[in-house]
Amino acid sequence: MFQSKLEEQQLCEADLVATRNMAETDHLQQSHPNPSCEYCGKKCDSMNNLNFHKLKECGKISISCALKDHGCSTSVIRAEMLEHYKSEQHQNAIITFICRVLSESTNDQPERGSGMDVDTLPQTTILSSDNVNIQLQKVCQTIDILADGVSTLKGDTQRLSHELLDIRNAIDTWNRDFSALKITIQKERVYLDGLKTNQDVLNQDVASLKQKVDAMQFVS
Repeated sequence: MFQSKLEEQQLCEADLVATRNMAETDHLQQSHPNPSCEYCGKKCDSMNNLNFHKLKECGKISISCALKDHGCSTSVIRAEMLEHYKSEQHQNAIITFICRVLSESTNDQPERGSGMDVDTLPQTTILSSDNVNIQLQKVCQTIDILADGVSTLKGDTQRLSHELLDIRNAIDTWNRDFSALKITIQKERVYLDGLKTNQDVLNQDVASLKQKVDAMQFVS
């Protein structure tokens, strides 16, 4: 009898929770049919999609660095996270994290050796295995962060290579244009030198002709 009443009470409580959840869902759908992100303004068709957008997609929301517990505590806008990976603060945090992991691994080895006996061997083995798994997870996270940084640097290298190629092509074009302009200037100089020579000859002829005219006038 008591058991049946208890089960009935539990069912009633479950129904109340389900009803409350449905009421909240209906309220969100009716009062907020197209909720928008308060950071970037993107409109979503449901609160679940909005929450997912803010958790994974929104580029204007500030998030904490994965190495916040190792000295990199600055909140960074998600869209600027790749630039943050290249910052001096983040690189120092990576070094600090790696040094801490190596130090903890070194300190754990003597403790495992001194505390190992027949009675505590299974427990020590379990603790050591758990510790190794934790360390491996930390190392994997660091590798992922470093991989993101390497990927970013690789992208920057490719971009700079393309820009350098464009600059080289532009320089080659300028050199060809400059060479053509230099040849044109040389031709113009030769032409002007020829005109100057002809002008000098013409001036001499004019002077000679003038002398002859003056002489004829003097004779007459």
